[in-house]
Amino acid sequence: MRRAGAGNDDGVSGTDFVGEATTELYGSDPEGFTERRSALAAQARAAGDRPAAKEIAGLRKPTRPAWMINQLLRADPGVADQLVQLGDELRAAAAALDGTKIRELSQARRRLVDTLIRQALQHAGEEAPSAALREDLTATFGAALADPQVARELAAGTLLRPVHRADFSPGLPGLALVPPPSNASAGTAEAAVVPEAGAGARLAEGPQAARTAGKARTAQPGKAADRPKAAGGVKAAGEARVMAEARAAREAKAAAEAKAAEEARAAEQARAAEQRRQAIADAEQVVAEASRAADQAAQDERDERDTIWGLEDQLDEARRRLTATRRRVRETQSAQQKARRALSRLKDTGR
Repeated sequence: MRRAGAGNDDGVSGTDFVGEATTELYGSDPEGFTERRSALAAQARAAGDRPAAKEIAGLRKPTRPAWMINQLLRADPGVADQLVQLGDELRAAAAALDGTKIRELSQARRRLVDTLIRQALQHAGEEAPSAALREDLTATFGAALADPQVARELAAGTLLRPVHRADFSPGLPGLALVPPPSNASAGTAEAAVVPEAGAGARLAEGPQAARTAGKARTAQPGKAADRPKAAGGVKAAGEARVMAEARAAREAKAAAEAKAAEEARAAEQARAAEQRRQAIADAEQVVAEASRAADQAAQDERDERDTIWGLEDQLDEARRRLTATRRRVRETQSAQQKARRALSRLKDTGR
């Protein structure tokens, strides 16, 4: 693009015809775009800057939604920065799988888009916008949030048409994560059988007491009163040993059950984690395929719109040429009539 003070191939103009024309055309109402574009191209051509005239003539007329967005961005250049910043934050939260942050930023996204749509409508004086107009505005601001390049292009204020593409979605729609199993109890508590104090004492002293009793019987066979006591000590020691063995068996069983339960929990958690990873991978593939399909559909739509708008521009140009041709026809017909009248007068004079 030529800058102010730069020369052209013919060395005629020092004016930035293209820049001034772009500013005027995309800052004015699109209804008079075609007519004004022709006038500006003619000015550049008359000044000898044919390349600028050609470039101006090639400027495309924006649709009304695009023109409204251009006016908003020209009035408030900071809008593009807001879109870029919030879009970056949304992408970062999605990459980190931060659900809380994604929800907060999604609400901020809705508020920002609603605010920009309201401002664009106010700038354009649209009091009763159609659903299609709102959809075009929403799609364009959503695309700018999804793609920082789109936001930077909007900042130029020369948008030709609304931008429709796969919207920015920080989450993975339809993804259901498998929760880990609930913690089971380590086991059932069992009441330990605690012998009475006397039995406990006999448990510790039972074998020794038996040996002592045996020695006593050998050393003093005559003391019959000590024999019942020795027999009672041996019996208590046996009972204590049985109780200790039963308690040890119960403890071993409880430990084995606790270990088995822990291993089962670990295996279940591993299965849940694998299912979760697989679900994420499947969902990411679905999102990627849907995004590619949406982008292709959006590109096809843009191509068709380009074709239609190109034909509309050609039609506008053809209408302009038709108007000029009709004007020349009227002028030539008028000249023809004048010539005929002059010829008729000459003939009448010669008679």
